[in-house]
Amino acid sequence: MALVFIIAPFVLDYDDSTAKWLSVAIGAVMLVVGMTTRWRWSLVKLIPLSMHFAGDVAIGVIAIAAPFVLGFSDETAPTVVFVVLGIGELGAALGTAWRAEDGRVHTAAEPSRTAPLSG
Repeated sequence: MALVFIIAPFVLDYDDSTAKWLSVAIGAVMLVVGMTTRWRWSLVKLIPLSMHFAGDVAIGVIAIAAPFVLGFSDETAPTVVFVVLGIGELGAALGTAWRAEDGRVHTAAEPSRTAPLSG
């Protein structure tokens, strides 16, 4: 979704500069947050999962509201992109099984014993 936010203003040729740069900014924030979350495949494990989740929800709400609050709802392409991707972002955030153990950094499995040490 981040790449769609970044590429859409140029492919769909948004007329409104606010829509264009907000779309690029949202996409960039999504990429940075995704790459820095304490998650299995992230590059740098800095942001806790709870913050990532809160950011996803905030981005979803901002994306849905932006065309109407910032005044570019009269332009169809960015309005549709922002609302659809905002709903998708909320759906992804609320539909993800956030488990605390997924956010652990550098956890090692506890050694297990299959037989007693003596005897």
